[in-house]
Amino acid sequence: MLAVLPLPGTADPHEGRILWFSADGCVHWSGDGSSAEVFVAGTLIGRFTLRERGARNVLLLGLSDGPCMHLGHLARAFRVSDESLRLMRLQREAEGLAAVVARAPGGKEQKVQGDAPDHRAGPGGSTDQPGGDVEGVSGVADPGDARTLESGEWLQARC
Repeated sequence: MLAVLPLPGTADPHEGRILWFSADGCVHWSGDGSSAEVFVAGTLIGRFTLRERGARNVLLLGLSDGPCMHLGHLARAFRVSDESLRLMRLQREAEGLAAVVARAPGGKEQKVQGDAPDHRAGPGGSTDQPGGDVEGVSGVADPGDARTLESGEWLQARC
């Protein structure tokens, strides 16, 4: 299915709903902003709702692997911060795609109530030393629940 999309910067009644991240790629947001469709070269490559963060993250990370992709434009089109995209990319490198799919809102692990040790503390238990140990704290769901996608498999870079 091919979609006819307006050129970037031209007057359009959908202004603000179509956010371009490259010369031929955009995110088309619904009128109420609750869902979006992602197009590359006029072809629908995916869609997600605000509640489907995992699907959004998979699309976002797949597109971010393009060698000529401007990550700031990509983050803006998906309505996430540059920092969120950076953290997702780092998390994927460290823990794999399943961890990013299961990522909680804000990217933070769930907080533990009670007498849990401070995970920011270093080996001696002091928070004064940088580089605290956070092993064992992941909040990752079962990897069998995550969708897998070879990065860049479906996207050809156009420089």
